[in-house]
Amino acid sequence: GQENAEDVIYSNKLYEVQKYMTVWDYSTDLEVVLVNVEWWEGLTDEQRNIIQEIADASVDFQIELLKKNTETLRKQIADKGVEIYDMPSENKKLFREAVQPVWAKYEETFTRPFMDAFLAEIEKH
Repeated sequence: GQENAEDVIYSNKLYEVQKYMTVWDYSTDLEVVLVNVEWWEGLTDEQRNIIQEIADASVDFQIELLKKNTETLRKQIADKGVEIYDMPSENKKLFREAVQPVWAKYEETFTRPFMDAFLAEIEKH
C-alpha cells in the first residue's frame, strides 16, 4: 500500500501497480500566505486591505483549482483501471474520533482558539 495525493499517483504511474484506491479526505492542501509582521505593520490600512483581498482571492482560487484537478485526476486514475472506493462519512467519523488525542496535544502548543479556527477552516473544504 501507499499514501499519496492523486497528482503523485498519476504522475508516477502508480496506477500501473496499484489496483485499488480509497478516498477518505483526511487532509487537504491549504495555501498559506505569510508575510513578515514588521513589514505588514509598516503598511497603511489601505495597502494591507489590498494585499489581504488579493491573498484571500488567491486562496479561494487555489481551493477551486485543487478541487477541479483532483476530480480530473481521479477520473484519469480510474480510466487507467484503478477501482476507487469513496469511504462513507460514518467510517470517516471513526478516524476523526481515533485522532482526538493528537488534536489535544496540538492544542497544548497552539491554543484552543487557534485550533478551533483551524478545524473550522478544514470543515469548509
